[in-house]
Amino acid sequence: LFVGGTLERDKSDPNCSNKRFLKSTVFSKFDSINKVDNTVVFDVGPTGHSGTFRLQESQEVSSISQFRLLNFSKSTKEYTIELKVPQCSRSSCSITTISGSEYYLTLGSSCWRIQLWNKGTMEQGDSECSEAGFVSSGAVKSVLSSLNPAENTATFTGRINGTFEFDEDSTVNAPTAVVIDSDGPDFFVKVVLPS
Repeated sequence: LFVGGTLERDKSDPNCSNKRFLKSTVFSKFDSINKVDNTVVFDVGPTGHSGTFRLQESQEVSSISQFRLLNFSKSTKEYTIELKVPQCSRSSCSITTISGSEYYLTLGSSCWRIQLWNKGTMEQGDSECSEAGFVSSGAVKSVLSSLNPAENTATFTGRINGTFEFDEDSTVNAPTAVVIDSDGPDFFVKVVLPS
């Protein structure tokens, strides 16, 4: 469920009991996430399949392990799948409490420094991804334009436009970034901070 992600099948393991996943078929490629109706859209892959996953929060599951095929058209190869996920709780991490902070995030093969204050910048680095080791490449890519407390997001505009959404997780020990959507110079990145 991220940019570059795929829907794949392992024909050798119909019960998903093996410790290792052996890819045999790629059906679809990740396209986007619709946060309004909790759906994940997959575009046509090598087999011609495309479709939508509907994420259904449930107290009955502790991991993403249950799914149900709601609809499948053989002629168009389009599917709709309901995926049960553990019930989400709103993070205690608030954009208002972390504003004024600076983060070093690895995105792809580059390190980026983002500054969450008035006229804070987003810059690409050429070195180690930490405060002590960061060396700016010298070009400011974007400037912080707004913070949205309702959505826990920070939006940057400039040569690259996009939004960072912040969350907390006790299982991470350093800020982690995942590109959710990227279209040319525009991006949407989820940042998970240690709780």
